[in-house]
Amino acid sequence: MAALRYAEVPQGLVESIQSGQCVAFVGAGFSAEVVPGWAALLRGVTGRLKAEPGTAPDLLVRVEQLLSKADPTARELEAAAQLLMDAAGNRFAEQIHAEISSVRATPRMKRRVELLRGIPFRAILTTNFDNLLEGELPSHQAYDRVLRPHEHRWWHSRFWDEGHPGAAVVKLHGDLGREPGSVVLATRDYRRRLYSEPAYMGFLRSLFATTTVLYLGFSFTDAYLNELISEVLALLGHVPDRGPIAYAIANDVSDAMGDYLTQHEGIHAITYDSRGKTDFSGFDSHLGFIHEQTNPTRHLGRLLAGKRILWVDAAPDNNTAGMRFLLDAAQGAAQAPSAAPCSIEQIRSCAEAVAVMAELKPASPDLVITQWGHQGACDDSGSELPVAERLLLDMRHQDLFAPVIVFASGAHADQNRQRALALGAQGYVSNWADLFRQIERVLSGG
Repeated sequence: MAALRYAEVPQGLVESIQSGQCVAFVGAGFSAEVVPGWAALLRGVTGRLKAEPGTAPDLLVRVEQLLSKADPTARELEAAAQLLMDAAGNRFAEQIHAEISSVRATPRMKRRVELLRGIPFRAILTTNFDNLLEGELPSHQAYDRVLRPHEHRWWHSRFWDEGHPGAAVVKLHGDLGREPGSVVLATRDYRRRLYSEPAYMGFLRSLFATTTVLYLGFSFTDAYLNELISEVLALLGHVPDRGPIAYAIANDVSDAMGDYLTQHEGIHAITYDSRGKTDFSGFDSHLGFIHEQTNPTRHLGRLLAGKRILWVDAAPDNNTAGMRFLLDAAQGAAQAPSAAPCSIEQIRSCAEAVAVMAELKPASPDLVITQWGHQGACDDSGSELPVAERLLLDMRHQDLFAPVIVFASGAHADQNRQRALALGAQGYVSNWADLFRQIERVLSGG
């Protein structure tokens, strides 16, 4: 195979993730390194059932015939699963669980999951029912959280604060460990989910039509998924010049097939060469690049690289949660190859901040973050001014130039914001998410 033209991660995908408009769709290939393939699982269950007396031997013979080829077709696997369910009933799910209960993530698989969870996707959907990805089952509440998220941008705390969940994970085909009866295993299960639960298909149609999808570990042999993709393309009247509506990391996609997927399926394939390899390291390489470009700590670190920031606050202990994220990002930026370190100086008073800026002239800080504060100095009339107002006035009087963001409580926010902006502040915010959004705007030149 010649050099693959589709081997690079497009900037459009990175921008879609950063804007909170991308959903990851995780298939069986994602965990194939540690979880047996569907054919192997079905063969294992067949062997277990054969050892149990009275388990419809004629059906098991048919299953063995369907699985006799080294690489059964998707249709043959679907038929074999349904026959096994006919033979074993509820025990089928129990037998599948027994087959995968001993699965343990390798260090590389743990890292893969870590990379996935560190990317600020709007949501992560998976058809896998193993325990490598913890998540919730399909429900009206889960659909609402994905379709109408309150926090889905990189600066929201769910993506950077320790102990927060990151992107919501929905296990579309159930979870064997939690609710074996919820798992979609055979043809009838698929039909019930697709055609007897209208909310399920309504959810997927809405999501595919309104967000960018990144497919991870899919071979696109699922007839139901392919039909849904076609339906959405017809709904949108897809024109290739408008760009893809989805992306997929997939191995060994030729340029000809890549062109076809882009032109007719609306999918931009991000490919890698896996010939002669068994570890699919190219997949991890692409996922690692996407993580590096979009992870909140990495993204903020690039913005902070080489910057000098003054943080004016008489009570800095109130800022520990967000400050830890800021300092971690700055430290990460300093450790990057050829990156300039970031300096964040914590200052307790307006007078000290003005003195530091005066010493820097004619240079200036790249950003000043200040509390609003109520223990400021007095003006010429003897009136006590808030810290931020005093700072902005002194900067004006002494010709000190630097963008200033006021980070304050929500008390009297409308009134105080108007005063701060009138004196030249770049922004007035009352929570960490808005602060990080403003930092991105200021340091990126927005």
